[in-house]
Amino acid sequence: MVQNITKQVELQQVWRQKLGIFLMSIVLLSLMFFNTIDSMVQIWLRSETFTHGFLILPISLYLVWLNKKALSSITPASQFWALPLIALVAFGWLMASLVGVLVVEQWAFVTLLILFVLLIFGWTVVKQLLFPLLYLYFMVPFGEQFIDPMMHMTAKFVISAIELTGIPIYSEGTFFTLPSGSWSVVEGCSGVRYLIASIALGTLYAYMTYTSYIKRSIFILASIIFPIVANWLRAFMIVMLGHFSDMKLATGVDHIIYGWVFFGIVLFILFWLGSYWRDDEAIIKEPKNISVNKEKASKVFVYLVSAYLIIAAAAFMDYQIRLRSIQDLTNVSEIKLANNPDWNKMQERTIQWTPQYINPTLQYQAEYQLDKQQNKNPVGLYIAFYAVQKQGSELINSQNIMIRQKHPVWAQKSENARTITLENNKQTVLETYLSSNTEDLLIWHWNVIDDQVVINSYKAKLMEAVKQLSGDTSGEYAIVIYTHFDKINIDAARQRLQQFIDNMLPNIRQAVTQKQ
Repeated sequence: MVQNITKQVELQQVWRQKLGIFLMSIVLLSLMFFNTIDSMVQIWLRSETFTHGFLILPISLYLVWLNKKALSSITPASQFWALPLIALVAFGWLMASLVGVLVVEQWAFVTLLILFVLLIFGWTVVKQLLFPLLYLYFMVPFGEQFIDPMMHMTAKFVISAIELTGIPIYSEGTFFTLPSGSWSVVEGCSGVRYLIASIALGTLYAYMTYTSYIKRSIFILASIIFPIVANWLRAFMIVMLGHFSDMKLATGVDHIIYGWVFFGIVLFILFWLGSYWRDDEAIIKEPKNISVNKEKASKVFVYLVSAYLIIAAAAFMDYQIRLRSIQDLTNVSEIKLANNPDWNKMQERTIQWTPQYINPTLQYQAEYQLDKQQNKNPVGLYIAFYAVQKQGSELINSQNIMIRQKHPVWAQKSENARTITLENNKQTVLETYLSSNTEDLLIWHWNVIDDQVVINSYKAKLMEAVKQLSGDTSGEYAIVIYTHFDKINIDAARQRLQQFIDNMLPNIRQAVTQKQ
């Protein structure tokens, strides 16, 4: 008994030393990744979808505190094999930083936090604290890429449900019209906000309520499915309220309030049902014999220095590559296209629309007409050139879009991949339909990275990172071409765009290449 008490005191001393080392390490790590942390906090502040990020760290710390009894019998021991994992994650952070993928930078930072727990305390401690540590990933603002598919799923459900009621409806993409008025499913109606909140709360509830992994998995799955279906029902309910009230109810701020109230009721029902299968709290037995294996301070010191040298190397490479990109940037003035005998550049634009690209180094927009078709069906060309990729000025950015949500003039009806011919090669581009009260636009657009046509954002970011690591500092650009179209004969507009790109692409490539 006396021996156990002595061992317990020794173990407490080891824990105090380890905690002191860990706290100093985390402070230093946070200073090194201040910009990454700040990017998360700024998103929490400006986006209601991710406001819960402020609560994740306190919740995780509380969950760690709940495990203090189980931890009191574990001897923390440094793990060398955390170092190669730290090197791998640091390289991932470098790749993400070079191309401005904030979410990957933030994931990398959270992963480094967890790996430092592994490095200092060892696998046994990490295993005991696995859920509180993994719960830290909810700090990362992630999920906005699901907005577009969830908007379309919601629109399809609402349109199908309305058709079942027998109410006349005309639909086009995420837009639909009833006899009482017009509706559209926008970002706020996608349900992503409800889904993220539900998963964060549902995962915590599952951990606190169940000890069975099967039960936890089922409840987390229910936390994903319930808000999606609930959002579909919410959207249908709001449209019905607006329709039967002659568009007096649920057409303004009140429909957001109805949505959150409905979501709150759904979550309450989900947690109430889940409580019926609650597991008893696991009983932690006091160990009969406590063993304490003290580590040499030099060992922990070497591990920590190695970890910080690895991270510092990644940060230094990031700095050097960025510096090289700026130094290699030549002075650029404007993009000038050579004349083409088939297409005349119009003096004034007739299509009052410009795609939204954030802070390009250079941009060019003009309209052209076939020499034999004066004053008929012009083709517009827009080029956004990015000499250096940096945060807030990058080719691949979620804010580089054809139109913003709730545009006062234009509505985006659809966007799909389409195969066209570029310089005798079949290439896949994006085809978008825009519509206003007076005209319809057919748009083809794609990105060019390292002379390759790319429309997949993930592939594009990877190509950019590899390109920068290889020392290639050439710029990248987006090409957008557009024209009016007749819904009865859309192929005529496609043929016009294809003819334009057949004739003008060499001129475009030459003009943009000169800027590099």
